[in-house]
Amino acid sequence: MSKSVALAEIAQKIRGCFGDVDLKFALHPSDKSVADELRKIAKNSHLTSAEVKAAIHPVINRWLSTNYCGFGENVGRPLMTDEEKLSAKVNELTSEATAYISP
Repeated sequence: MSKSVALAEIAQKIRGCFGDVDLKFALHPSDKSVADELRKIAKNSHLTSAEVKAAIHPVINRWLSTNYCGFGENVGRPLMTDEEKLSAKVNELTSEATAYISP
């Protein structure tokens, strides 16, 4: 698998590593399974942390900025209205995922 294909697959599947409402990374068995799969892809494709981060940051940012759905909600919205706190949360989730996927 080429690096570009691997990065596209990681970007496509990264949301599956987080709890939909609690946003916990790889806490739930299904989320951990996806995270382990992405880790294997990154390792086999010799991806760097910087490459993984660059691929997933825009996805997580878009998700939390426009498409987050809390418990019982089915219409996407921003996770929070405070842009500074939202940016910090995006960076936190991106860093956590990057550290696991490409240690």
